[in-house]
Amino acid sequence: MLSLSRSLSSVKNALSSVGMRGRCKSTSGRRRLTFPQARPMALRRILPNDHFLVREIYADAIESQAGLLYSQQQVQAWAALAWLPGVLDRTFQEGSGWISGADAAFAIRYPSTRLALLYCRGTAARQGHGSQLLEQVEEDARGDGIHRLSTEASQLSRPLLERRGWRVVAPETIAIGGVEFERYRMAKDLLQA
Repeated sequence: MLSLSRSLSSVKNALSSVGMRGRCKSTSGRRRLTFPQARPMALRRILPNDHFLVREIYADAIESQAGLLYSQQQVQAWAALAWLPGVLDRTFQEGSGWISGADAAFAIRYPSTRLALLYCRGTAARQGHGSQLLEQVEEDARGDGIHRLSTEASQLSRPLLERRGWRVVAPETIAIGGVEFERYRMAKDLLQA
């Protein structure tokens, strides 16, 4: 049987071999292995000159990830919205939002009581961008005196939203370019969050 210090050292070495670095600390006569917490990603406000960038992120998110849950026809119709004149313009111009990381993801509230867009590039998926953006958008809404946010979530974003305390109000079917999609009307009460 290995001693505790030997076990910690073995665990530390094994985790280091896959790129995780830990540190052994002694507290109250006990040794424990600790790992640094993930650092928050830098967020910045979306500016008017970011509209092309957010369109790129939008299209990339759909083209690189939606194929897991949607047909090719659905992916093409949905991704095309990024570039169609007038479709997203008002949301970009009048909405309030944030870009995460090195231009990896974005979220926009429009109108102020609705999460209109939340998209993350495929190369940056599952790295915390969506969670951090949701946290910021919710904080902004609370600061604006808003008590409840709503959204229409795709099959891709629904699990993240549910983990963050959003609930499904009702499923709905919409058509984009004549192609049907199922999505979910969702809401979150910010006073209980």
